[in-house]
Amino acid sequence: FDEGLFVASEIQRLVKEKQLKYADFAILYRANHISRMIEQSLIKEQIPYSIWGGIRFFERREIKDVLSYLRLIVFGDDFSFLRVINTPSRKLGKVWINDVKKLAEQNNTSLFKTIEDNSLNRQSALDFVNLIKELKKRKDEILVSDLVKEILDKTGLTEMYRVDGDEERIENIKELQNAIIALENDDLEKLTLENYLQEIALYTDMDVDDKKIDRVKLMTIHTAKGLEFPDVFLCGFTDGVLPSYKSMKERRLEEERRLTYVAITRAEKAFYMTESEGY
Repeated sequence: FDEGLFVASEIQRLVKEKQLKYADFAILYRANHISRMIEQSLIKEQIPYSIWGGIRFFERREIKDVLSYLRLIVFGDDFSFLRVINTPSRKLGKVWINDVKKLAEQNNTSLFKTIEDNSLNRQSALDFVNLIKELKKRKDEILVSDLVKEILDKTGLTEMYRVDGDEERIENIKELQNAIIALENDDLEKLTLENYLQEIALYTDMDVDDKKIDRVKLMTIHTAKGLEFPDVFLCGFTDGVLPSYKSMKERRLEEERRLTYVAITRAEKAFYMTESEGY
């Protein structure tokens, strides 16, 4: 958190004192999940940014999946329901979902309530309803981070990403969990699920103005190859991130050295390295 805040504050200082533009800055990182702490700091400091060759952290599919489950538990809203009813697949097709929509309209109820009140002859739909009801009961008994772990395990989300072989999605979810644990440790009172959803509303309801050209650029070092920027920050310069844990374990550091060299040589005027002590 401090690392992200330092970068954001330093950019604001340089923009003010040296009349630099936000577009003069690039923030580089070894792995996509590092962008989460940077993005949250930039948003807090109201610094416009864009992600090159990637998607904003809270817009990533796996993050939206988990947050939709959390919202469904609290609000039972149709938007979240439609996102997760078939994530992972429960073999509930479009025709079946349209039938639920019609019934919900007739009874003026939410889609979730409609399934709860009418079994509609689908066991997987009933199992889904029972699981959400069970998680609803659990939400006040356990920590938000533990609730997320239960969602990942009991819905089969983790298994789905594992089967897809998508290591990056799993890393992003771990980063989301780390962020929740950090909030829980910082809060003097117990962090409730409702408070957490309120806390992150700022990051998930962003109206991105793509016409705004003057923005800080965020990207992985790989994406930055061949590009140059006046001022460059390399974030997460920490053992296990850069060099990556896998490269350290397998003693393959040559690629990590090359990547670090690429990152450093992207800067035309100024270069910063940052790391979180004891990350």
